[in-house]
Amino acid sequence: MLKFWYSPGACSLAPHILLYEIGEPFEAIETPVSSGAHLTSEFTRLNPKNRVPVLATEGHVITELPAISAAIALRAPDLGLMGGSPMENVRVLEWLNWLSGTVRGQGFGCLWRPECFATAESAFESVKGQGQATIVESYQAIEQRIGDAHASGTSFTVVGCLPPRVLPLPSVRCARSGFGRTTLRPIRPAS
Repeated sequence: MLKFWYSPGACSLAPHILLYEIGEPFEAIETPVSSGAHLTSEFTRLNPKNRVPVLATEGHVITELPAISAAIALRAPDLGLMGGSPMENVRVLEWLNWLSGTVRGQGFGCLWRPECFATAESAFESVKGQGQATIVESYQAIEQRIGDAHASGTSFTVVGCLPPRVLPLPSVRCARSGFGRTTLRPIRPAS
């Protein structure tokens, strides 16, 4: 059985949704980052990077959102969650890497954890401002790229599982098209 370590409200929501989408049984293990559950010695043995999400399957431990999302989607290839053609697959990978690296890593990383990008506390506000600017630019790019269509191809893919964050930024209209559409989809029953 698949095992999935996640933290409520974190980027682990996307692969959590995918696990329900494919309908395969799994064990969900709540690992709240807010309480430091990802820093325990037990979790560090599982993932020395001390990050969620983590997926364990058939003796393998998989980390990093794009890899976990692909691993889950490929368990049910008939659903086309990685795209319906080779080019759609490439576009899904492109989206996953950009959203994970730029939007989440650079944007939200700078905004929420400026100490990871600067050692001087006096620079923290500047780092947060850069993160905020990256988020705004990214969400504008998302809106321009997908409009009312799916993020990748002509159907629901793993990219559609990546929900937008609700931000206290008046200049950001959350990217709603193709993202967040997951809530309108029926949950597939577990096999």
